[in-house]
Amino acid sequence: MFEGTRKKVFWMTDAIQHSAVRKQYEDILNIQKQEGNSLNIYLRKILEYAICNVPFYEQISTPELHKFPVMSKITYKEQGQRCRSREYLENKKLYIASTSGSTGTPLIVYQDANKKARMRADLIAAHEAVGWNLGDHYIFIRNWVSNYKQSTLKNIAQNVVNISVTEFGEEKKEWLCLHLQKKTGSIIFGYASSVCDFLNYIRKKKINARELKVKLIICDSDELTSVNRKLLEEAFGCIVINRYDNEENGLLAISSPYKDTLMVNYPSIYVELLKLDSDEHVEPGEMGRVVVTDLFNRAMPLIRYDIGDLAISPDPAGKIRTFSSLNGRRADCIYSTDGKIISAVAISSITEIFDTIMRYQLIQISKTCFEFHYIGEISERNMLELSNRLHTALGSKAEIRYIEEYNIPLEKSGKAKTIVNAVKKEKNRNGESYSI
Repeated sequence: MFEGTRKKVFWMTDAIQHSAVRKQYEDILNIQKQEGNSLNIYLRKILEYAICNVPFYEQISTPELHKFPVMSKITYKEQGQRCRSREYLENKKLYIASTSGSTGTPLIVYQDANKKARMRADLIAAHEAVGWNLGDHYIFIRNWVSNYKQSTLKNIAQNVVNISVTEFGEEKKEWLCLHLQKKTGSIIFGYASSVCDFLNYIRKKKINARELKVKLIICDSDELTSVNRKLLEEAFGCIVINRYDNEENGLLAISSPYKDTLMVNYPSIYVELLKLDSDEHVEPGEMGRVVVTDLFNRAMPLIRYDIGDLAISPDPAGKIRTFSSLNGRRADCIYSTDGKIISAVAISSITEIFDTIMRYQLIQISKTCFEFHYIGEISERNMLELSNRLHTALGSKAEIRYIEEYNIPLEKSGKAKTIVNAVKKEKNRNGESYSI
């Protein structure tokens, strides 16, 4: 009822604040129309700014990206204020983005007002493209820890109902069904695992998901497989979008309707994919480390920042605009018996054909020992097929123990981790832990 009013109020408030978000929003749309012809200018500007204002980069002679080192979270933490702009050190109005550290090293990143406005504009433009307009009512399912909690007044202003994954049991799922019946045309936004868990509940209760009249589903933070996307679309009768972002940079990529490919947020982020064992660019179609350069944060420029994720793109180096797949965090990957890296996506492509497996977690105990924990039922025939598929991926010498569970706990972050590396680890050259 008040959706249109909320949208008008947002832009009126922005106008009072010198149209900070509006200017960024229009710039994003303009870049998209021009197919990114101005991006080299933005990249050069942030590199020039860093050389002149950030102590860590002052020895770099020319603003060429390859002359800047690839940075890890540990490097930023060790260097401290040397990675921050002198211009903003005394600024009391900076925004703080902190990573949880639930799947890696925690990090605090300082953002200036211009970057914050850009992040908001990125989301508005990307959401509008898939049908989510400012003011639309949405359900936000995530781990609502203390630093993410919002006031009741802010929730009302944003037209959002927050649900914590730690409380998303059958009672809360029943409540959500009733709420969606009352608030038709709502959007569901949350962890892919939680949204799929909601679908499993609906199926178990024999509820017609289409009668809930959900407008749009957007999943982020953990893996949304192609099979699960199609199952959600068929069940709810709406578009299902995959969103990829982080606290430090904001929106990184987002999928288009009915597609698995994600479009990189190239108006605001420059992306490189680097080899797993060196800082060379990968070939198109090769899995690599996601390394981003933030084009708009001057308070603490994140240049060639290795965010710890793995992805594949069909695009050549220097022109990465799409991800054909997101392959999870490198720290979470497991390894075959002959040392090949195995991502969560590789395992999901094996398990997703078995629709009686409600949830699973593959744990690597040692170089050759694995445990496959699962909720659901697996027939003798399917167990043989699953075992054959897993051995093809993990190696013929892999010893796999199958354990049926009634519950597989979520991570502290509230996400459902499908693969876990429990092998003894050692430090790499960046100080990060990887399996041996």
